[in-house]
This record gives sequence, C-alpha cells and structure tokens, in this order.
Amino acid sequence: MKASVIIPNLNGAGWLRDSIESIWAQTEQDFELIVIDNGSTDESLEIAHSYCGNPRYHLIENSENTGFSHAVNQGIAMAKGEYMALFNNDAFAEPNWLEELLKTSRYQKPCRIFSACGGAALYRKSILDKIGVFDELFFAYYEDVDLSWRANNFGYKNVYCPTAKCRHICGATTGAVRYN
Repeated sequence: MKASVIIPNLNGAGWLRDSIESIWAQTEQDFELIVIDNGSTDESLEIAHSYCGNPRYHLIENSENTGFSHAVNQGIAMAKGEYMALFNNDAFAEPNWLEELLKTSRYQKPCRIFSACGGAALYRKSILDKIGVFDELFFAYYEDVDLSWRANNFGYKNVYCPTAKCRHICGATTGAVRYN
C-alpha cells in the first residue's frame, strides 16, 4: 500500500464528511484512510462511523481529546502505507492531491523548504521510524515544525509540492478560524 491518509477529528461535523469524501475521490486509490476521533461531542463521530463498512477505512475512538500529536501518532502506529499523509478534518483535497504528493516524494530536484504544515503533508514512514513521531508535548500546533526540525537535523529534506492542492479552514477545530 502506497499511503495511509490520517485525519484527526474533534467536533468536525460541519466539514468532516466533505473532507473524507475529498480523500475517497482521489485519482490515486492505493491508500487506506484512518480517522481518529478525539472525544467528539457533536455528530462527527456518527459521520465517521458511517464509513466503517469500507475495508480501507479504520476508525480510532478516543474518549477524550488527547491532542493532535497523540491522535496522529495513533494513526501512524496502525498505518500500513509506505507514506503517511496527514490531513486535517477541515481540509478538502483536489482530486490529484495524493497523486501529486506521491510524485513529489520521488522528485530528484527538490524545492527545499524548512517545514511542511501537518494539516496536509506527506511523511515517509521509514523516516518517522528513525527520527520519531510527533512529540505529544505539543498538544496542538508546532508539532509539525518540531518534526521538521528533527528531520533536518538528521539530514532529511522537506520539499514543497505546488501541484498538490487542497483548501484548509485553518483553526476550525480549535475555533481560531482563518480561510486559506
């Protein structure tokens, strides 16, 4: 399996279904989808449950909000893909988003950046196995910068993929909404 798409969710009833549907609509279909619910009290857990009949779908239910990093780490721990594609519950992927990210993972002339945004990023699982997963001391925010810092220190390169497009309602889960 090429990729595991990991979506952490907390009270995302207003956008979770559209987020998941944008993943199912990908041109690249060699992936599994893992949703981690962090103790939602709205209808989003029911939405997440509605996909449980799909053999490529896995749902992890936490009884409380364990934070972004812990939830993502739970997904990474059960993932079978070569690549981990993190995707926020308030993001919506263009149909070729995953295909373009996977192409970039093989790109030989990197457009190097310091850090990817954990809201819609691809990570090679073998690298996470070497440098560690998300530091759970970062409950939400800056966990992606910390991971990138460690990757850079180990000599890995973070690259930008301008053709992998998605829309993201930044901060919808935490209430600090900005539209990007």
